[in-house]
Amino acid sequence: MRAGSHRRQVLLFFVAMIVPCLLLVVFSVRMVQQDADLAEKRRQDAQAQLLAEANRELLAQLEGTKNREIAALSRPAGRGSQGADPDVVFAAWVHDRRPVLPWDAAHADLLGKSELSRRVADAEQQEFGGGQLEAAVRSYEQALKLARTPAQSAYIRYLRARALEGTPRRGVGLAEFRPLLDAPIEAVDEDGIPVRLLAAERLLGAAKPKFPLF
Repeated sequence: MRAGSHRRQVLLFFVAMIVPCLLLVVFSVRMVQQDADLAEKRRQDAQAQLLAEANRELLAQLEGTKNREIAALSRPAGRGSQGADPDVVFAAWVHDRRPVLPWDAAHADLLGKSELSRRVADAEQQEFGGGQLEAAVRSYEQALKLARTPAQSAYIRYLRARALEGTPRRGVGLAEFRPLLDAPIEAVDEDGIPVRLLAAERLLGAAKPKFPLF
């Protein structure tokens, strides 16, 4: 009887000691986890705040850059002139819901919407659409008479030389490319590539050996 009572007392003692310890361990682990979750939440909130501040600063910088570029493009120099910010590669604008790039404007300004532009378009149609190279050469010669600026003349002379390259007068065309190496920088094609570079490419292509050296 006494032995059984003693065992119950020992069991009750261990229960009284172990249960509070287990509860303390559970609460401690839970508090540590809550502290870790709270620290992680604070870290994420701090990162979000830093990101929001960086976004605001970037947007303010971009807005300032945009305003400076708009002011620069509004000056008498007009579109295609050097921008106000050295970090800006180029500035484009929107016309009829379509972006207009600087090189598009440069080529459009070069020919304009005139009889000259129509003549050049007709000549290119003969050159590429119908393969009528000699007729295209004559059309380019007629268009050249309408040129009013050195840049227009250089561009049309390049087109004429290009057409001559496909005729028996290929040598004449190549000879006409050489003076175009000094063409005005304003003379560009529809992709904004300067005529002087296009002429150099044609001359380099003609200088390549037709047969491998090795």
